[in-house]
Amino acid sequence: MRALLISLYFAISLLLLPALAVQAGVGGGTAVSTNSGGGEDRAKAEALTAEAIQLMRDNSSATKQQQAIDLLRRADQLWPDNPLVKYELSYAYYLTKDYKRSEKLLNELVKQQEAKPLYYSLLSAVKEANGDRKGALKSLKKGIKKFPSAGRLHTDLGGLALGAGDVPEAVGYWEEGISNAPEHSSNYYWAAQQYHKSEERVWSVLYTELFLHLEPMSDRGQAMSKLLFDTYTGVGFTDEGEIKLSLSKQGRVTLAEDTEDDRSAEKGINFETAVEMVLHNSCSALSTPPTVEELVKTLVDFQANWSSYENLRVFENPLFEAHACLQEEGLLEAYYRWLFKEADTALFNNWKAANPATYRGLMEWMRDNSIRLSANTAMYRDRYTSIRAK
Repeated sequence: MRALLISLYFAISLLLLPALAVQAGVGGGTAVSTNSGGGEDRAKAEALTAEAIQLMRDNSSATKQQQAIDLLRRADQLWPDNPLVKYELSYAYYLTKDYKRSEKLLNELVKQQEAKPLYYSLLSAVKEANGDRKGALKSLKKGIKKFPSAGRLHTDLGGLALGAGDVPEAVGYWEEGISNAPEHSSNYYWAAQQYHKSEERVWSVLYTELFLHLEPMSDRGQAMSKLLFDTYTGVGFTDEGEIKLSLSKQGRVTLAEDTEDDRSAEKGINFETAVEMVLHNSCSALSTPPTVEELVKTLVDFQANWSSYENLRVFENPLFEAHACLQEEGLLEAYYRWLFKEADTALFNNWKAANPATYRGLMEWMRDNSIRLSANTAMYRDRYTSIRAK
């Protein structure tokens, strides 16, 4: 089971490395040219590296991978002091399972002053693939010490913990990544999936929604749209003949055990209990299971009810502020339809065709009002632990 989890995480994770390398200025034709200098040899090295990267992306056959290695060796000879070429060569060795050569190159790269987070990420993957989990962990922690805001390294740490079967530790690493690098989408992606399986699903819906703002058009985004609907509708109970949704066992137990006077006393209520309380009051006429239409109405009502409680302003965050703005613009219903579009694509497409102006207005609003996430506004569970609404 542990081997399966490790393979699943790294299979998904490492597919992103070439694209991430280009984004970070590592690899790819134009990226290599960012080093100073020029000349015919460097131009050739740049072209060879770009060709090798394309081979690694487009074809996984052993023959093509070896061709990529040959090209990168030639590029390295032409431009021996370029660390970006060496990174691509180490990645090519990794793909061919030549871990010894890959690790040797990466150990040299991480010692350099201009070392990049991706070097530590790949070094960890190489060590993990070679059976050295302790070494993989050590490499990532060294990388985070040097680059504390490198979200990718936190993602990888969580992957190692997940592979070892320690879900709480994995989630802790991902949430640390959300705290330190709130615009790195993968930490939300992985944390949301684990909270979906937990009794505190409120954090799954919040992390999933934030992820969809960061990756609205990706393949992962399509899967997360469906996950979001499933998380909202996955747990329900009957209260006085009505179906109610629940996102927090902790919050539900608190509401059941405490009187209203208890909850308004000095201790106040925590975030999870506040969400559970407002969600409970917002559910009406739900089917079993709820439909997309019913869930959209419930969440529109949730926003109106949440805004009516002044004491809940202590929980303000960029996501809830966006909901309030969308409500003022008359776009909140459209927004929730967009969030849940993969839960019923036919329903969404029919609504979109019937409401082109509203859909266009939503897309324009999202383009012009993207959620700004920073260390001061990052939304993660530990930030709310000590906050109480009284």
